[in-house]
Amino acid sequence: MSAFGTYVMTRWYRRFPMPVRVGVRIGVGSAREAVRNYDMSRLALSLAMVAYGYSRRRAVPRLVYSTSIDTDQSFTIKVLRGRRPIAEGRVDR
Repeated sequence: MSAFGTYVMTRWYRRFPMPVRVGVRIGVGSAREAVRNYDMSRLALSLAMVAYGYSRRRAVPRLVYSTSIDTDQSFTIKVLRGRRPIAEGRVDR
């Protein structure tokens, strides 16, 4: 494959989670051969990896809370993971 083709494939594959990429590489290259040789375990493994990768997609960042404040107020931002605070920042005027 040319360098340009490799670059395009690499950029295109980055859009997908890692288990999907691995499942596609296992399954697509040898899917016909696996069906021809009755190697259903290899085909099933690749499909399972793809399904797992799509189910574990990265969550899109979402806005949890927003508010407006006056310029003469101070505020504290606390980042929570579950119930445990993992970061805190305070802005004083």
